[in-house]
Amino acid sequence: MRLDHGKYGLFYRCTRAPECDGMMSAHRDGTPTGTPAGVATRALRRKLHAVFDEQWVHVVNMRKRKARRERSYRRLARMMGLPREEAHIGMFDEKQCLRALALLGREE
Repeated sequence: MRLDHGKYGLFYRCTRAPECDGMMSAHRDGTPTGTPAGVATRALRRKLHAVFDEQWVHVVNMRKRKARRERSYRRLARMMGLPREEAHIGMFDEKQCLRALALLGREE
């Protein structure tokens, strides 16, 4: 995978495109934010994030917002039976995304 610049920041793209459609976002320092995913998995991750983010994204105070986000991720980890460090949407595969959507009441 190759680090590239895009409309929304840094991301890794498969060097074998278009045969390989794997991508993943990256932090500002270039470290990956999750695991590579194809088109279908990325679409499910976006849908899950839209549902998940409703729980905390509208909190104005940054300290409270970060605390609410962390509580939301801990709750998701418990619901899915995962350790907190593995309960990150950017690491989920299709099956995990579908399960999380179902647990959050937003089945595919």
